Amino acid sequence: MLRFVKVVLAMALFMLAAFPAALLGAPIASAHSLDDVGASQAVLLDSPAVVRIVGLVQGGLVCHACLSDGSDIVSPQSGAFEWAVSGSGAFISPDGYILTADHVVDHSANNPGDVDFVLQAASQDIGQRYGLDPNTVLSFLENHASQVDIIVQPVSQTVFLSTAYTGQLTTTGAAISYPVTRIVVNSPVDQQDTAIIQVGAQDMPNLTLAQTSDVSVGENITAIAFPADADQVTANGGAGTGDFTPLLNPSQSDAGTISSLLTSTVETGQITSEKTATGTLYYETSAIANHGSSGGPVVDDQGRIIGFVDQGSDTGRVVSLISSSVAASYVRQAGVTNSGKGTFETAWTKAVDEYDATSICHFTNAASDLSKLHTNYPQFGGIEPLLKNAQTKATPSDCPPPNNSALLIGGIGGGLVLIILVTLVVFLLRRRKQAQPVPVAAGVGYPASVGSQPNLPPPAGFSQPVSGQPSNPPMYPPGPAPLPPSTPSYNYGQGSASMPGVPAQPGQAYPSGPQAYQAAQASGASSPGYSSPQVAGSMPMSPQGGIQQPGVGHPSGPPAYPSNPALPAYPQSQPSAARICVNGHQVTELAALFCPECGAPVHNVAYR
Repeated sequence: MLRFVKVVLAMALFMLAAFPAALLGAPIASAHSLDDVGASQAVLLDSPAVVRIVGLVQGGLVCHACLSDGSDIVSPQSGAFEWAVSGSGAFISPDGYILTADHVVDHSANNPGDVDFVLQAASQDIGQRYGLDPNTVLSFLENHASQVDIIVQPVSQTVFLSTAYTGQLTTTGAAISYPVTRIVVNSPVDQQDTAIIQVGAQDMPNLTLAQTSDVSVGENITAIAFPADADQVTANGGAGTGDFTPLLNPSQSDAGTISSLLTSTVETGQITSEKTATGTLYYETSAIANHGSSGGPVVDDQGRIIGFVDQGSDTGRVVSLISSSVAASYVRQAGVTNSGKGTFETAWTKAVDEYDATSICHFTNAASDLSKLHTNYPQFGGIEPLLKNAQTKATPSDCPPPNNSALLIGGIGGGLVLIILVTLVVFLLRRRKQAQPVPVAAGVGYPASVGSQPNLPPPAGFSQPVSGQPSNPPMYPPGPAPLPPSTPSYNYGQGSASMPGVPAQPGQAYPSGPQAYQAAQASGASSPGYSSPQVAGSMPMSPQGGIQQPGVGHPSGPPAYPSNPALPAYPQSQPSAARICVNGHQVTELAALFCPECGAPVHNVAYR
């Protein structure tokens, strides 16, 4: 029965749970995850966090005792060589920490790229000055490295946000940039080539690092960076020269040129190999990068960084990536938390997820969230194309009003469920009521000898019926086993002998209330010395201080009572109507076998 009730309730709850969808008139689908939409959404989400890093560097060299008279050669003769460098990186925390390649930001004599530039420039300078072939000068400098001192120092380093964040620029002043405040941690350029730098920015978009266990050979990957061969722009916006130096002084350029230089390039490919050299895990990939891509993040289809661009082969066929596991060790050294998202990134991710969902009203919801995001971050111009598209698609068909027929069906269904529940409750209540004991006809379920034994005590195990409710006595189990002959017997039923001073058996029910008390007075029953849990004052006290136990029968014949004026006078004979049931109710009808008040069996009181 209980199992049936549970099944019915479960069905009713299931029907109720299904009604909201019916009331809306359409099924509700969940939003896509990044796994569902793949690289396209990963690029959309990640691109605002990718930055371009531009540095201005100076340097020169001194070749000691390199002239025939033993004097030094200084190049250049005055001032210093100056050059610009460009690389890529990505925010890895909301508070301005950026992951990049060390050779993009660590400008010193330890940087092979900077050293090579100084040697090339000095060879040209010295060759012109002394009428020598620049290649001959370069060979001499390389072969006499112990005599050559190279000086390199950065002049400035600036991080530029891409147009994925700012949107296409209408003026050069609309470009957003931050100076690099410090290199927090970095490795040697020729070993793990990893650096964490910081800029004074807060609540920025940020990317998370993938676990090494989530990366596999053959996996599809995407590089987001600023390769030099994509810088096909000039000051007037014509066919390109690959010159990114206008970023050093945007005000001297134009908005179109600056926008082009700050628009990242997306390249897709695969991981072709996983290798380890000098304890450093790195990945080989297909051609996804070029000069300028160094430090740029390479992400999986969920938008997580699996590594960053380190270097490429001379043929351009193979590009190597420093793995995310190596990067993670430097992130920890820098004390950067990479596991969470800032306020911006959280709102941005939610809006894009809603845009790409398939549930009803998803364009309407996305338009609302994108609009709030644009209001809270007015410099986030890159949101505008997505916002306009969401607003265009947020039509009545995207978010239709509730269907009237669906409402009717839902109302009818809800009514049916309520009827089922009410019917079930009524059924259970009636079932419970029917389970209560009911009176039965005389002699039903009883041995034939019951009526002929007026003093028969109720058998052991008799259960007290609910007060006021007629009871149909169950078949009684056998009474308790008799005590050894040397032990006085104690029978706890009505009309049986009572052993003074012996406590009641566990579970013994005693009469209470005025009716039971009157019946005890009529029979003169008492149990000297027995302590009862009745309320003090409800029973007359015996001379020994014990409470008189009402309703306990005694053998036929007048018992011997001690002579004591404190004892109440008991009648010497019992009226013919003095009969009680097992519950202590007085029964006046001599032929009655059951109590007219509670339905319990009736037993004669022992006459004196």
